Amino acid sequence: MPTKRTVLAELTRRELRAGLDLYGLQVPDRRVKAQLVDALARSRKARVEEVLQAFSRDRLKALCRAFGLDDSGRKKADLVARLAAPTTPPKSAAAPPAALRPGTKTPHPPADVLSVAQIEQSLWSAADILRGSIDS
Repeated sequence: MPTKRTVLAELTRRELRAGLDLYGLQVPDRRVKAQLVDALARSRKARVEEVLQAFSRDRLKALCRAFGLDDSGRKKADLVARLAAPTTPPKSAAAPPAALRPGTKTPHPPADVLSVAQIEQSLWSAADILRGSIDS
């Protein structure tokens, strides 16, 4: 999921200036895109959803494609929601999992987890099926 700053960085200077005007934010130089992005990203009152509402459906679809998000659907609200969905913060970046701490034993994988060899075999089998009767 894209963050507020990454979505804003994909916008044009004109789109960013419209966002600044919407919230009454000021920057030293309105020609510098980095300053526009930074001012909107730092602002607590600036909401990406509100900035994106002014865009056309085609522009929202292009932004979704830029982030590898699903761009299907006819409703602008759905596209805006995909772009503005909050990212989930990592659970705990401070402490590594117990399996990665020094001095702890590596737990055995559950029975339903595939090994690397099993995955490789499955991929080769799939490639053989797709390739058909072509001599490798």
